Amino acid sequence: MKKLLTRLRPDNNLDEVKSLYKTPERENGFDMPRYQVFKPGLIQQADLLYLPEDNIDDDKKYFWKRVKPEDVKPVEKKLYDNINRSFLDTDDKITYIITDVVKPSKISKTKKGLYYKYYNKDIKPTNENDYEYTEVNLFLNSKWVKWKARMKIKLESKYELEPYKYALVVVDDHDKKCDAVPLRERTQEAIINGFKELYDHGILKKPK
Repeated sequence: MKKLLTRLRPDNNLDEVKSLYKTPERENGFDMPRYQVFKPGLIQQADLLYLPEDNIDDDKKYFWKRVKPEDVKPVEKKLYDNINRSFLDTDDKITYIITDVVKPSKISKTKKGLYYKYYNKDIKPTNENDYEYTEVNLFLNSKWVKWKARMKIKLESKYELEPYKYALVVVDDHDKKCDAVPLRERTQEAIINGFKELYDHGILKKPK
């Protein structure tokens, strides 16, 4: 504050500048704006906030990096024939589904090479830790892998989706409860789905 005042020219009105830092006085009387909300779900306020952008390179965020078919040798392109294919681990008696071919990123200390990325068929993955990774050469002629049919799957891969850029925030004016969901885009469809997801949390009562 002092530094700001010393930089002002003598002809500036210092009182006006100081008034910018004063806390506004509370309004009183009958003209004061007011309203009462007697139960939750009657009046709610919603807003769409911008999230800070993450400019960190993927190699510095994730331990695994997706490998595209055009980035491998011609003899290695056959590895992609097993994408979305399931196999039975005869040792663990668990069925897995292969989703991608990856390699360790710069921050990973895993042995360099190509790996199959796969997950347990009975557990839908939600983050990188829900997947398992095995070198592709260990799948070739291995006794513990029993190949099965190809699966039709649709998973949200963090390597393919856009990052979250917005946050849909809703506040109930009755009890001040608040909830929020992240959004990747601010289209009409995305916001409608955001509201549905938010009310599915059960924190706020859906307005009627």
